[in-house]
Amino acid sequence: MLAESKNYTIFFDERKCWMKKKHPVGVGMVVCSTPLGEFLRYLRLDRKVTQAEVASSVGIKQTHWSQLEIGRKKNLNSDLCRRIALYFNIPHSQLEYLLPKRKATPQGSLAYLLAKYMKSSNMTISSLALKMDMDAGALARYVNGDRKTASYQTARLFVHVLGFSIEEILPHLTDSRDTPESAVGELIRTSRRRLLMSIQDLAKKLTITRARVSQIELGKVRIGVCVLKKVALAVQISDGDLLKAIETQQESMKTVSPHQ
Repeated sequence: MLAESKNYTIFFDERKCWMKKKHPVGVGMVVCSTPLGEFLRYLRLDRKVTQAEVASSVGIKQTHWSQLEIGRKKNLNSDLCRRIALYFNIPHSQLEYLLPKRKATPQGSLAYLLAKYMKSSNMTISSLALKMDMDAGALARYVNGDRKTASYQTARLFVHVLGFSIEEILPHLTDSRDTPESAVGELIRTSRRRLLMSIQDLAKKLTITRARVSQIELGKVRIGVCVLKKVALAVQISDGDLLKAIETQQESMKTVSPHQ
């Protein structure tokens, strides 16, 4: 790696001189601020092609390529890295070497789970996105660790299409951070989340508003037995579990001071 690092340094020094000689700053060019950007510009100029031509060939917009060259975008996903390497006929390892060094992906994170799946399945972001019927750019944000939580719709894809377990996905669901004030509300929320059902999904199923469901989960409103049974049925709570939660809630209410 030291020898490789030295080669890259020498190459960049030589290339800077070449670029300054043939393309002095001020002739319609913005100075590159990253080694990756400088390398991409060198490859393009050496091949005598425009930004638009390169961008079209590798499947991105010209503005995206321009931002890569000047350093406003500092990273490449694995698919784009391979497409650029193929276009310029260079080893993709040369581009990967210039990418920002990422921190170790936390075990259990969505990025970790997806990377593990892609490695075991020998899949790229594009092929995985195709399998999930999902936008590749949106999926890349999960793979790169830029998005750390998933919507319920995306979570269902992770579970039903990729086979992730409910336990693996639950910590990453996008949801309210408010804590339910009752045992019954906590049971409803836990059961709903395990079904990968959003508050909006449950509200639609019960034909009530989203705000109403949220209030029920948080214990902000009193509900009758009929409504409670309807909610329990919708999130698959057994009669035994529901009764136990009601008893727990009643016990906790008895311990509350009359002044509270």
